[in-house]
Amino acid sequence: LFAVSSVTKVAGQGAFARFSAWVGALPLPRTRRPALIAAAFPAAEAAALILLAVPVTVEAGLVCAALLLAVFAAGTTLAVRKNTNVPCMCFGSSATPMTAWHAIRDWLLCAAAAVGAGLAAPPPGGTSRVLTGAGAGLVLAMLVVFAEDLTVLWTSTDPDRPGVRP
Repeated sequence: LFAVSSVTKVAGQGAFARFSAWVGALPLPRTRRPALIAAAFPAAEAAALILLAVPVTVEAGLVCAALLLAVFAAGTTLAVRKNTNVPCMCFGSSATPMTAWHAIRDWLLCAAAAVGAGLAAPPPGGTSRVLTGAGAGLVLAMLVVFAEDLTVLWTSTDPDRPGVRP
């Protein structure tokens, strides 16, 4: 999740400028340097990703992830409660405005990271456990990354949507 999230904020022509403008549209205390705040997000996500990828720093990575996700969850909750009509730019550009679903997703991810941090311990040996955990993480990450698309697919009333038979 942190890999997709951090890369989509900075990769591609104009990606960081769009993300920085998005940060400026959020209901945050005004600052003269919104680009600095915008740069902190992908940098913190990359730091969490690196900490999570190195076996000896996994616990620190989970703590970092939980704290970062708490900030994201609080910000998303605030934006939704203030009816800020901004799209969710968590995993790249989107036209879908942030909703309660986005806040719930962020709080669930925060809780998962916090539980992981509390349970973190060196893995009891075996590559198979590491590969199993990495595979499960990849599947869960893809569900979260594409949750918005899946929600639209499952809740659409358009008879032309995929999976609907005439």
